Amino acid sequence: MALYSAIWGVSSVTNNDWIEIRSTLQATENRDFFCDVCLSNRATEQKLESKACKVERGAPLWVLDDVKYFRCIGNFVSDSVLNWLGAYNQFGKGTMPFPGSYTEQPAKVIELFGLFDSYFQKSAKEAERKEQSKRAMLAARGGGTVGR
Repeated sequence: MALYSAIWGVSSVTNNDWIEIRSTLQATENRDFFCDVCLSNRATEQKLESKACKVERGAPLWVLDDVKYFRCIGNFVSDSVLNWLGAYNQFGKGTMPFPGSYTEQPAKVIELFGLFDSYFQKSAKEAERKEQSKRAMLAARGGGTVGR
């Protein structure tokens, strides 16, 4: 825990930045957290209430990476982070977001892209773990082979 605190102590990413980043990444995986999706589907007041879109709840509805959300995650989605995700995708193809080489990029951008990398690696590992668990359950039931 001390190392974690030390790293965040020198980080240029603030707590508010992290909440926007984490919320936006979660919303990219679950479109229900994009407000325009709920509103375009004419969500009922009851659904909006259940997701705590307009009011804060007394108990957290979601917990992501130790961040407790008392309102819908969609309230914290950031257009700026969505734009940086686009730049991150281009960065993965070799296009730098700013003129110059990798070492000439702003430190905060490199840090942000590192957070994206970490998140996507963690998500891929979690998806693989779930897939392995699913295969193990099928094999245990005797349904592990296809086409018989």
